[in-house]
Amino acid sequence: MLAEAVRTPRFALVPTAAGALLALTACAGGGGAPDPAPSTGQAAAAEEESSSATGAQPPGELEQGEVPEERPELDEADLPDEPADDAPLNERIAFEALERISSFAQTADPDAEYTCPDIAGDEGESATCTVTFMGEEFDYSVDIESSGFIVQYQQDMPEGPVVREAVQEQLRYSTGAEKVLCDMDDVVRAEPEAAVEDATCFYDDGGGEVRQTGVSVGTYGVPEFDDA
Repeated sequence: MLAEAVRTPRFALVPTAAGALLALTACAGGGGAPDPAPSTGQAAAAEEESSSATGAQPPGELEQGEVPEERPELDEADLPDEPADDAPLNERIAFEALERISSFAQTADPDAEYTCPDIAGDEGESATCTVTFMGEEFDYSVDIESSGFIVQYQQDMPEGPVVREAVQEQLRYSTGAEKVLCDMDDVVRAEPEAAVEDATCFYDDGGGEVRQTGVSVGTYGVPEFDDA
């Protein structure tokens, strides 16, 4: 679930703060006894797990494509024009919702629809906006925390779209493989920082083997792979 705090002037949409993730890491001191060597059975299991990704059988022929030189991401030029600073608050937040959903998907949908109910910007007000992206509806909710010239609100996007073509492009970039195939629907739903269910990708490792990997997405929708 992606939640952020945003401050919005009533007359201009200028997000100034993003939610921060606090990572706590534990540091282990030296001097402890070394970990015991794995047993023969454990070593065999680990080797089997390591080799299980190779020699995979994809459900179809791998798809050929160029390896991107840079990490794929949304081209914001493909989005509609942003509402003017003096547009109603609900229109500007609706566009923000479209922008966030499209960024999560790493691609734009020219037929996307995005709408918010009327939003006065009053403290304590809540609203749920809807973005219809590639035929799927996604919620984008806002909770107004303070108002005035600056409207401060929390926004939440519980799920985002994961697009097969965009995942395959990210896999090419991550592995350097031209031939890849992701076994999944054209667009599926996923929570931020979660595995993408019913999605398995395959790629040519360049050494004559086909490897397979699961797919997850990060906080902002960037696909991540178990074996890449």
